[in-house]
Amino acid sequence: MIDRLRFNSLHVHLSIIIVVTVSIFFGFYSLYLYSQTKEEVDHQMKSELTRNIESVSGSIARYMDAYSPNEYQKIVIDLVKKQNIAAIIIDDYKMKKILGEKDYKVGYIKEKNVTAEIDFNDRKQLSLLNHPYYKETIELKNINGQKLGEITFFLSNEVIKKEIEKIIEQNLFLAILTSLFMIFILFISIKYFILNHLTRIVDVISYYDQDGIPIGEIESEGSFEIRYIIDRINTMIKLIKKSREELQTNYELLQTEKDRFQLTIKATNDGIWDWNLKTDEVFFSKRWKSMLGYSEDEITNDVNEWEKRVHPDDLEKALSDLDAHLNGKTPVYENEHRVQHKDGHWLWILDRGKALFDEEGKPYRMLGFHTDMTQRHKFIESLKVEQERYKSLLELSSDGIHLIDHDGKLYEYSESFLKMLGYTREEAKNLNVSDWDAKIPKEEIKAFIQKLIKEPQSFETIHKRKDGSTFIVSINAKGIEIGGEQYIYASARDVTKEKQHQLEIRRKLQRFVDTQSSIVILTNGKDLKFANNTFLDFFGCKNIEEFLETYRCICDKFIEQEKFFHLGKVQEGEKDWIDSLLHLSGRQRVVAMKNSEGVIHAFNVAINKYEGDEYIVNFTDISDTMSEKFELAQQASVDTLTNAYNRMYFNQNIEYIVNHHTKNNMNTGIIMFDIDKFKDVNDTYGHDVGDYVLKTLVQIVQRYTRTNDKVIRWGGEEFIIVCATSGEDTLEKIAEYLRSTIENYKFDYVEKVTCSFGCAVHELDRDILKTIKEADQKLYQAKEQGRNRVVC
Repeated sequence: MIDRLRFNSLHVHLSIIIVVTVSIFFGFYSLYLYSQTKEEVDHQMKSELTRNIESVSGSIARYMDAYSPNEYQKIVIDLVKKQNIAAIIIDDYKMKKILGEKDYKVGYIKEKNVTAEIDFNDRKQLSLLNHPYYKETIELKNINGQKLGEITFFLSNEVIKKEIEKIIEQNLFLAILTSLFMIFILFISIKYFILNHLTRIVDVISYYDQDGIPIGEIESEGSFEIRYIIDRINTMIKLIKKSREELQTNYELLQTEKDRFQLTIKATNDGIWDWNLKTDEVFFSKRWKSMLGYSEDEITNDVNEWEKRVHPDDLEKALSDLDAHLNGKTPVYENEHRVQHKDGHWLWILDRGKALFDEEGKPYRMLGFHTDMTQRHKFIESLKVEQERYKSLLELSSDGIHLIDHDGKLYEYSESFLKMLGYTREEAKNLNVSDWDAKIPKEEIKAFIQKLIKEPQSFETIHKRKDGSTFIVSINAKGIEIGGEQYIYASARDVTKEKQHQLEIRRKLQRFVDTQSSIVILTNGKDLKFANNTFLDFFGCKNIEEFLETYRCICDKFIEQEKFFHLGKVQEGEKDWIDSLLHLSGRQRVVAMKNSEGVIHAFNVAINKYEGDEYIVNFTDISDTMSEKFELAQQASVDTLTNAYNRMYFNQNIEYIVNHHTKNNMNTGIIMFDIDKFKDVNDTYGHDVGDYVLKTLVQIVQRYTRTNDKVIRWGGEEFIIVCATSGEDTLEKIAEYLRSTIENYKFDYVEKVTCSFGCAVHELDRDILKTIKEADQKLYQAKEQGRNRVVC
């Protein structure tokens, strides 16, 4: 029923449209017909009038010239009766003159097809004469050109109307028949070519889902235009469905962004304001109001709520910055000003915002944030106080206090520093480290500054004055941060006289210690300051600089053996090796060092305080008194055939070795290896060649292992290496390198010697012998897998 009603409604609407359209057409056609008819009748009547005027004007003029008014009145009466003339009036100048009257006018008018003389006092006749459809006045003259009078012809609306009605009546019936035929043809055409297809479209789109989107598609039939419309509708339905899916997705994303924005706002703890520039209303967030101590209903949405609370001294600048942004002069609005809290105190607020502009470039909305900067300002004020205090300290300090930036440019300084260098304050503005430091190469200054920023240092260098003279300074420097930038804070003390004094003392000391037969050095426990000739002779150096090219301290030469003191025995909490020796008794202060020829000497160490953190250390050679004991110990711990360590050495030192590795954050690795088919070597070439192979093998391994790696003959042709390792991978690489080196080595007497290796990393809570057993099992696996390989 509903569909039917819709169908009828559509028909009715179209019928009304057709009828109205044809009616409008008919109306316009009628207007056109009337206009054309009126124009035609108008032209015809005026032409006829013109002919009448031409035909009678001469006759009337002759009668007027002959003073015969009765004659020309007959002509006028006859014209009014017979022609489409409403009235004629003659103004006779000659008769007026003869009669002596004001004027002499005579006229005739046609009323209801009756011709009557005009009564110039009759208002009705005068009204018709004053409002004619058309009138024409002709001036009459005689043959001599003398003016005789005027004749005026009148055409009325009634005359024209009758003529027009006559013509319209002839065409009206035909126009009505044409209009009815057009209505019928238009209705049938629209129904067949448009209405049926529109009804089909309506039927399809009437079935829709909960969102009002049609479920099915419309079958594409009909004319090209109808099919085009249907295709467009089907495409629109598809796009709407796709848009709905995208809208849902975007809605979810928007909701996520909204939640994220809300969380961000809560996290930043800023107040938000949203200003509608068209209505001048401002939304102030709850946080914006609470920041100033107000509840949500205590502040309205008027922009004056902000303006009236801004400090008077800050308002002008804030409004100026705001206007600059609204006029497009700045990309964002940003101003820091004071705003009054509800309880009367002032808050420093950082006010930031950005406006939205329409197509004409006019701002219509602006959003922004209020950030409470009060604590920051309090910090800045306290920092200013500290800066004043800092400047006072700079001026009072006798040392040359100065700050330099990461490029080495002088940033701040004390008067004593400028006085030390001989520069004025004006000259100091452009000073760089390279201008006053004569020791650090210019290209290394930036790298040196970065090193100081990371780690404070105390060092000595040479400064150059403005006049070119130099002096020695002691520098204490460290990195500091000011306003987020890194700087070097340094104090410089002129130690030239101290150095000269120390140099003189050391020269005297040098002359004294050079007379000593024992080794005498001056050190702070880390750096070697000077040494006597006995030291240089023992280590085979021409001077101390040659020794320092390889070693930093004499302690680097201490041999690591249990019976002697060495760096591995420095305990946790002890400053250095000197501090450690000072905790030992005199008899325990014994170290061993190799001379330039590789001979080991034992020394008794005596330590005496010198200046500051420096000590004079005396090394007395006691090798002769310990030689026999030393040789016996050496023989007891070394294998006599191969010169590798033996099991006795292992048993006496393994605990120390493991502890030493642990102290240096390393693991202890065990590499066990033996010679593949060594029995065949002895059986084929004899035991002498077998002994040669063993000794040569140990020499190769000792040559290609590290100094602190211990090579131990475990028994027969079986050896172990105890070494420091970071893990199993490193241990495997060491073993593989040794295996490859042995395989490629050309032994005398025998064609080729190979070894198999087994590796294991020792765990601290485990017995070392179990680790060795594990390595032995790995060695056995290497043998089973074909020999000459490493198993870890």
